[in-house]
Amino acid sequence: MKKLLSILLCLALICCSAFTQVACDDEDDNSDGKGVATLNGKTPQDLYSAALAKVKGLTNYEMTTTQVITMSAQGQTVTMNQVLLSKINGQDNYVKLANDMESSVNMETWYVGEWVYVITNTARNKANITYAEMVDKYMPDGATGESALMNIPEAWFKDVRFQQEGEKYYIQFIVSGEEYTTFMKSTALGDKLQGVEDVSYKVYFDAQGELGDIITEFDYTVEGIACSAVSTSKIANIGGVSIEAPQGNFNDVTNFMP
Repeated sequence: MKKLLSILLCLALICCSAFTQVACDDEDDNSDGKGVATLNGKTPQDLYSAALAKVKGLTNYEMTTTQVITMSAQGQTVTMNQVLLSKINGQDNYVKLANDMESSVNMETWYVGEWVYVITNTARNKANITYAEMVDKYMPDGATGESALMNIPEAWFKDVRFQQEGEKYYIQFIVSGEEYTTFMKSTALGDKLQGVEDVSYKVYFDAQGELGDIITEFDYTVEGIACSAVSTSKIANIGGVSIEAPQGNFNDVTNFMP
């Protein structure tokens, strides 16, 4: 149960912090992009910092991340399409992970009113836990986990470019794979990542500087399997999210939690 909760809660934080975790690619790259220096007097770094500060301050919103993950091992290649939906309302949260692989686990998890509910393909469990205890036991880096996940130093950015694409603008930059791996070692999933190559980011804005799609990509290895992930994240429904505990019977596993 602890391992499952750790992964689920880490996924929730990952979702809340798309700037640091979402993987990325763009087929167009710069073919249609037109280089620009500023938007409304703000540099790319100014826009990124402002957007990051805004995301940090959100307490009620939802984020959807769609991923295409290609996995290769022993001469075979498999592609998985995955959707991660996260809803946040203060301390309450909801995460749904679904993919199109029959052998993979689809799951939903809620944290509502000091109860964690988890539904997988084969189980329906719940456990009573205070928010402070949940942060202490299951969130990466304890109470500072969310802050750590949302802060990749701008000093790590390379090849920063500001482009215009039609009526949209985007910041494109690369984060060193070595530095990203060091950063990930501080999270609950970090010990599984190996061979991370440079991480490419593309962060979109409209003409007013409001945050749009976040598109990222990187190649990595997990337990000997070579992976390539392409993801797009969107933040929506700011201030309009309500979360209720799921209905139905659940196995109470509170007494079995370490």
